[in-house]
Amino acid sequence: IFCYLDPRDLIYLARTCKKLRGILMSKSSESIWRIARGNVEDLPPLLLPLNEPQYAHLIYDMYCHVCNKPWRCDNILWRFCIRCCRNCEKTYVL
Repeated sequence: IFCYLDPRDLIYLARTCKKLRGILMSKSSESIWRIARGNVEDLPPLLLPLNEPQYAHLIYDMYCHVCNKPWRCDNILWRFCIRCCRNCEKTYVL
């Protein structure tokens, strides 16, 4: 069933309870995440050193990873593998 979902759904499921988190965050579930990523068109390829759940977190969690502000943050700094709002980008990254 997990393989029919997209990575965003897997993230949400992993956050529902400890048992599902244990299943979905284990190394043995890497293929589930890979197949789920394949269900989404036009996603950039997986970046090293990120694993599948970390990559899904980067793509789908829409908050700034620097200041943790909950507003929608669409700016991904690919070379640093973080999501960063414009204010933090100007202050900390540039």
